[in-house]
Amino acid sequence: TKILVGMAMKMPIITTALGVEGIAIEDNKHIFVADTLDEYMEKIESILQNEKNIQIILENAYNFVKNNYSQEKVGETRLEIYKKLTHD
Repeated sequence: TKILVGMAMKMPIITTALGVEGIAIEDNKHIFVADTLDEYMEKIESILQNEKNIQIILENAYNFVKNNYSQEKVGETRLEIYKKLTHD
C-alpha cells in the first residue's frame, strides 16, 4: 500500500523485488527496483541525473495507480464481483 500511495503522489520509489511482489508494474517504467546496495546507488544516480525521464516514470506510475487502484476502479471491480455472485 505504501508503494501505491507514493506512486499516486508522483514520488520516485525505489524498492526491492519483494516490495513490489503482486503488483504488475515494470522496473524503470513505473518504479525503480533494486535488490543490492550497488543497484540502489545506480537508481539514485539515475533519479538525480535524468529529470526529464523521471517525470515520465512518475507520470506512468500515477496513471498505473489511477487506472488500477483508484476508488472508482476498485468500486467497478467489486460491483462486477457482486453481480457475478448474485447471478450464478
